[in-house]
Amino acid sequence: MIQNSARNLETAYRLFVGKPLDLDTFARRYIEPVLVASNQKWRWWHPFRRGLATNLHRLEVDDKTIQTILRLSSVHTTREIYIKGLDGDAVAAMKRLEAAMQPGRPN
Repeated sequence: MIQNSARNLETAYRLFVGKPLDLDTFARRYIEPVLVASNQKWRWWHPFRRGLATNLHRLEVDDKTIQTILRLSSVHTTREIYIKGLDGDAVAAMKRLEAAMQPGRPN
């Protein structure tokens, strides 16, 4: 089923190249079936955009670039609403801070 859905996505891409894309129709026809096949639920575009922003941030993409990709009006909105911390981020940050503050470590 997932392989068929992947083929459907490829077909959809060929059909939509050079044409305006209705994202809601695209989601219903091509994204939802893939998720249903893997027992997942499509929660529409906002969570998708948050996940994209978060993953780009974790890949060390500049926040201003993420803002541009998501077509947001301000980098503040990008940081405060779209980029989410993931479990372990705060712990990892504190460990880096602790290591940086070790005696004998150059500033």
